[in-house]
Amino acid sequence: MQNTLAFDDTTSVREDLRRQLHSFAEVMGTPGGRALRQLIGQSQTDGDLATAYRALYSSGRRELAYWRLAPAQDIGEIRADVDALVDNLFDGIAPR
Repeated sequence: MQNTLAFDDTTSVREDLRRQLHSFAEVMGTPGGRALRQLIGQSQTDGDLATAYRALYSSGRRELAYWRLAPAQDIGEIRADVDALVDNLFDGIAPR
């Protein structure tokens, strides 16, 4: 899944975000994505599952986002706090 959800690194963070979010939404529509959404839902009431989800999936997805967004912030391409930006981009699709 990492290859599918890896960020492009073009000259435009806006285009990279658009492509990545589109890919992420596509993945969430697959059988694997539907299973992931079920796990996310169940993790809301199961602390052990929530911990495993963060360790095995969401932390890696977030790391990919930081890898692309932090340099964009460093050069002034984005102003937002990278943590808040990652939360806003992805938590609506798959909360951490």
